[in-house]
Amino acid sequence: MEPRRVRRGPTPATAFFSVGPKAAGFAVLVRFYYTVFAAADPGTGLWRLTSAVDWPFLFAALSALTMTVGNLVAVKQNNVKRLLAYSSIAHAGYMLMGFVLLTSAGIEAILFYLVVYLFMNLGAFYVVVLVSNAPMERRSPTSRGWGPAPPSPRWCLPSSSSP
Repeated sequence: MEPRRVRRGPTPATAFFSVGPKAAGFAVLVRFYYTVFAAADPGTGLWRLTSAVDWPFLFAALSALTMTVGNLVAVKQNNVKRLLAYSSIAHAGYMLMGFVLLTSAGIEAILFYLVVYLFMNLGAFYVVVLVSNAPMERRSPTSRGWGPAPPSPRWCLPSSSSP
């Protein structure tokens, strides 16, 4: 989902589209890659490449770039929904690190991370919904002013938005 459009969309739809397509995309990536470019070694259970391209290095570089750019752009945001959208770009890089291993343990790590990411991201967007539905005097359209009014669901946001 394009981060510029996230601000205008309804928060529940934004939450769904930040997790669902990413999970489907990784499922397609794993299925396509292991069908076309890799073959299982029956002796060790590891996957070996059937092409001359150094796929682990390519995906590691792409993962590092995705994590770096996603996090650096997220830091500059003053809208919470946009911050979460750019942060989800970085989370795609974290999931790519499991793909770099080219083992079944790497695929299991991606699946585990997707499940944790689902609950973590939905929890973060739930906090955004709660805060945006708060009375007008306690609401802020940007990330400014999210901290000084405890107790609040805002305190749950840091724990639900970190891996």
